[in-house]
Amino acid sequence: MAYNNGLSQKNPWIKASIGIFLLVLALVNESILCHLVIIVLLFGSMVFLAKLPARRVAKLYTLPLVFLCMSLLAMVLSFQVDKIDYLFFAKPFHMGLNYASVEVAKKTFFRSMAGISATYFMALTIPMNQMIYLLKSLHTPEAFIEQMVLMYRFIAIFFEEFHTLERALILKGGYRNKSLMIRSSSIIAGALFDSMMKSFTSYKVALDCKLFDGHFYL
Repeated sequence: MAYNNGLSQKNPWIKASIGIFLLVLALVNESILCHLVIIVLLFGSMVFLAKLPARRVAKLYTLPLVFLCMSLLAMVLSFQVDKIDYLFFAKPFHMGLNYASVEVAKKTFFRSMAGISATYFMALTIPMNQMIYLLKSLHTPEAFIEQMVLMYRFIAIFFEEFHTLERALILKGGYRNKSLMIRSSSIIAGALFDSMMKSFTSYKVALDCKLFDGHFYL
């Protein structure tokens, strides 16, 4: 997605500056209205300027949203001796929601969503080659850039293998019931581990053939 969008060839410094500025603004600003403006602005930029599919961009929010909601649930629930200021109260454990915790959770939710939007904006509009250029321009240590490139490479291989195995098991009815789903998941995990080790071996052989001296000249 980062390579095939309307902003992929634009100046990476501008995109990174916008993303970092709005990310910092989301972290330091307490206004929910400001966070909403950041979310709408960045989501609109990814959909209308970068011309990324709105459904795919929205789907990317689901995973962090699950973890965020779980964290907020623990944040809003509180235990007290009495039920003073509780919006909701459950006996006999004195567990409930109070005004202060709900207000904090609300601000945390919108701040987190604004930060996630800024992060996605940079990730989806700055391709890896531009990211490397930015990091080298900032004199980032070579070891850090090399590790990042290797991780990027193997994550791409991981997801490609995962989707291939998942499609194969779906076609074979590997998710018909709960027991088959658990068994299919274990098969995928084992096959992914084996595939990653083979990819690593192939990658190492290729580097040895090119007389790799321990440095990636990026």
